[in-house]
Amino acid sequence: MAMPEHRNPEDGALEHLQVLRAQLGDRVAYERLFERHHAPVLRYVHGLLSNGADAEDVMQDVWVTIVRKIATLEHPAAFQRWMYRIARNRCVSRLRRSRRQVALEDLDDTEQLKISADLDDDNDPSLSSQDAAALDAGLARLSSVHREVLTLRFMNGLTYEEIAAVTACSIGTVRSRIYYGKQSLRTHISPEEDRP
Repeated sequence: MAMPEHRNPEDGALEHLQVLRAQLGDRVAYERLFERHHAPVLRYVHGLLSNGADAEDVMQDVWVTIVRKIATLEHPAAFQRWMYRIARNRCVSRLRRSRRQVALEDLDDTEQLKISADLDDDNDPSLSSQDAAALDAGLARLSSVHREVLTLRFMNGLTYEEIAAVTACSIGTVRSRIYYGKQSLRTHISPEEDRP
């Protein structure tokens, strides 16, 4: 699983400017936002829906919503969180309509445990060095809550605070889900002979 690159402050300022320009109707600014965010958000949507056709339909809805409502976004710096929240809401709606919903909010009480930062080390080499195909297969076998946070954190580079805002849960819950998701992912991607 590729580790997210550290964000360059200049990228944030440029995106802020692009959002402001898009709010004024600048088509080029919309295109730049689309180019920058479409692939990571599509990966996130695929992870939640695990159906390519549904994911493409949802992405169309996401971008239509962004174009229609970007002028109402009060804080351009919150664009990324806002966009992922729209994507998540569209996925949940799609799952409800198709009656295949796996509850995203229903967790065991054990997942509410606070996990210390040292147990949630983002520099875990066992996750970053795995083959992409094995990771995709492992992620597909995880629960939706674990797949969601791992995709947001390690593939899309969101911070814990941003993930908490997208998923509407506490940072402690985000840490817990990431920790248990990584544990579960390890069991799915480790070779059979390495398992106890």
